[in-house]
Amino acid sequence: MKKITLRKIIARQWILLLFTLFSGSTSAAVTLDAYFSDGMVLQRDTALNIYGAADVGEKVTVRLNKQDYHAVADSDGQWTVNLPPQSVARNQQIRINDIIINNVAFGDVWLVSGQSNMAFPVAKVLSTFPEQTQRQHYPDIRQFKVPLSYDFSGPKQQLQAGQWRLADQQTVKEFSAVAWFFADALARNYDVPIAIVNSSVGGTPIEAWMSEQSLAAYPEQLARAHKYQDSAQRQAYASNTKNMVKQWQLSAKQNDMLLQAGADLLNDANTYADWPTLALPGQMKLASSDFKQGSIWLHKRVTLSAQQANSIQARLLLGNIRDNDITYVNGVKVGQTASQYQPRRYALPNNLLQAGDNFITTRVEVMRGQGALIQGKKYCLQLQNQCLDLSGEWQYQVAAKMPALPRVRPLHWHPTGLYNAMIAPLAKLRFKGVIWYQGEGNTPNADQYQDLMSSMIDDWRSLFANKELPFLYVQLANFGKVDRQPAANSSWANLRQAQTDVLQSMPHTAMALAIDVGESNDIHPQDKKTVGERLALAARYLAYHEDVQYRNMQLSQVDWQHNKALLSFANMVSGIEIKGEEIRGFAIAGSDGKFVWAKAKTHQDKIVVWHPNIAAPAFIRYGWGNNPVRVNVYNSEQLPLIPFSVSKDRK
Repeated sequence: MKKITLRKIIARQWILLLFTLFSGSTSAAVTLDAYFSDGMVLQRDTALNIYGAADVGEKVTVRLNKQDYHAVADSDGQWTVNLPPQSVARNQQIRINDIIINNVAFGDVWLVSGQSNMAFPVAKVLSTFPEQTQRQHYPDIRQFKVPLSYDFSGPKQQLQAGQWRLADQQTVKEFSAVAWFFADALARNYDVPIAIVNSSVGGTPIEAWMSEQSLAAYPEQLARAHKYQDSAQRQAYASNTKNMVKQWQLSAKQNDMLLQAGADLLNDANTYADWPTLALPGQMKLASSDFKQGSIWLHKRVTLSAQQANSIQARLLLGNIRDNDITYVNGVKVGQTASQYQPRRYALPNNLLQAGDNFITTRVEVMRGQGALIQGKKYCLQLQNQCLDLSGEWQYQVAAKMPALPRVRPLHWHPTGLYNAMIAPLAKLRFKGVIWYQGEGNTPNADQYQDLMSSMIDDWRSLFANKELPFLYVQLANFGKVDRQPAANSSWANLRQAQTDVLQSMPHTAMALAIDVGESNDIHPQDKKTVGERLALAARYLAYHEDVQYRNMQLSQVDWQHNKALLSFANMVSGIEIKGEEIRGFAIAGSDGKFVWAKAKTHQDKIVVWHPNIAAPAFIRYGWGNNPVRVNVYNSEQLPLIPFSVSKDRK
């Protein structure tokens, strides 16, 4: 037997130590795109990419199902490993050098994008759909939320942050509500993991989601994108915008005597002794003041019994307030919200309420427009078994009058910024399809929207290397003041028409209507379920190739007769259905273009439209306006008739 000397033992230990250190430095040099993390879903049945960064020349090995796949980091330190198509699977493990990713699934991955109605989370529709957090079992639906990020210097290659969430009673609150109902409907039909890659940001116009290449026909948009490639321009814009709001709010606070006096006065009945009254909810039109913008205090006294005061988990529901609020109960701050579009639902600490009088006091900042507690929302003190109505007489005190704060676009709304940072880094991923809910931010330039959206769809399909990538989108919901008379002009109707034109011109697209689920007082309607399920119906046809009736009822022909028009339709399926006793939503005009509400009736599988005072109809419209709540025509699959405007000269 050979002798092993102490020197040899020490030498071997050094070699082992150096090998360990070298191996450690190798694994530490490899980084992954944030998408590739525990709980991720990769698209089934197609070739896949896993990618990241490493030291130049670094060898990368990906192990899946006992198979190894290799790549070497290029001269830019980027690497991509190609994987063959995978069947549906769950609870998989992928190893990249020494990095291990657990609970990997192969299923269907949907990119969801747009502005606030897509970003709107399940948490904010629970008052309408409380059962979504009460299930005992959740399907395998996961969301990856792409964090807000923007860049004007060019497309980025990787996401730096983000995290996967598997749906359960708590995490589902974070999911996009439209995307959740969409995925849930798909999960009822297909036993596959469904992934939502949520890359959406509130308020954004479409051009923020477009590349330089797709904006080539719009030099003004490109000029704005190029301007903010300069870091000095970006910093100046961001600083000026932030300072403008900050200075406005600071001035309002400095002039607000009650705020300066401290919260103690808010719990003193004498504070409110001489305050005038107004009826709320509604607009803050004050008989005793010319107040428009600035800060105003609102006060409501609520008397409770001892039993009511002892309620646990009490909440104060203050609907929606234009614009910002800080709210106190009995002198204690219970919440604040900095947006007119966010519902106020403030949890109250136990023992805060008291038997007898309780004081609800809210400081409202009105930055522009008319201050209001938006009508049609819930205003109540929610106790264990009741919700005490707070509508009616409130007291008020104007604290500070201010000039209106100018509207300034956030920096990330400018062209290409979100595309570069939130879409381009997804280029190497593979998707089952895209769902898109956007358009409110482009109503001022609706005439450009068809071209912009078509260009974006083409560009995204090129980016994701799939010319037939299903692209499903939502037509704008009804919103705003109810159209009591036919609308003469409507930017929202014009944008809906542009969305319909995209449907007509772009293959592998589908449009889900929301014209019947909107709310006059909220740009974010609660009924995201109907919208999500209509999108899922379209996906079942376009993406899953199932023979389902998903197309909306649509005008196909007009037979202009002497004093009436006979309308024919496509996609009726088994016929026309009218929700209500009479057909509503049609407007008619003669050659003068002055519209009035039309009479309408069904005739076999057609609709006849007329008005006794219009002898020679020249124009017909349906569902045309910002908020055409009168619409009630559907096909037999309960899919609405697409709004339209048609003239005798342009059939």
